[in-house]
Amino acid sequence: MKAHVEILIRLGLNENKSLHDVLRQFAHDSKGWTFPQSESETYQNHILGVGGYLIRERSKGTKPALVAIAAAKTKRPDTFYVTNIVPRDCFQLTIDEYNAIGLDFIRDFRKWLKKSSFDGNVHCTNANKTLAEIIPGEKCREYFERYLKCSVWDSSTLPSHPSDIEKLDVFSAGCSGTAPMFDRMKSNGT
Repeated sequence: MKAHVEILIRLGLNENKSLHDVLRQFAHDSKGWTFPQSESETYQNHILGVGGYLIRERSKGTKPALVAIAAAKTKRPDTFYVTNIVPRDCFQLTIDEYNAIGLDFIRDFRKWLKKSSFDGNVHCTNANKTLAEIIPGEKCREYFERYLKCSVWDSSTLPSHPSDIEKLDVFSAGCSGTAPMFDRMKSNGT
């Protein structure tokens, strides 16, 4: 199953350096990247925290896009993540296009970090996920697989047969620790 890559950035910032300093220097030193100072300041004001933008210019195989970066947690001011990748000249990006731009950023930023005076690293999740990665609980995954294997249904509509709904309810309740709605309805006489 395809998923959007999630990108985490850890930087060794000191009191004299900020995220904007890092992004500005990265864009200056790296081909195909721009740091829009005023838009980054506006973004930072809107999110009420540390954040900034990078613009990925058109390159072979990727569309121009804006890469939004924000502080991951206020308790860890040196940890950031890519909050979104937004197209600049079209309505939306496919998962493959989004991931291509994200992977370009990771490759270029890692390469730049090795040469720069800034300390840091970049991590990302795998874009190809298994059901076990999405639903790590063995029992929950079993319930969900049971639901998926229930009667054949048109993927454009939700299943409506009571046994299909019951299987989904068992999955939902099993993962949340509550009694399935189907059982509560039976006990209430509805």
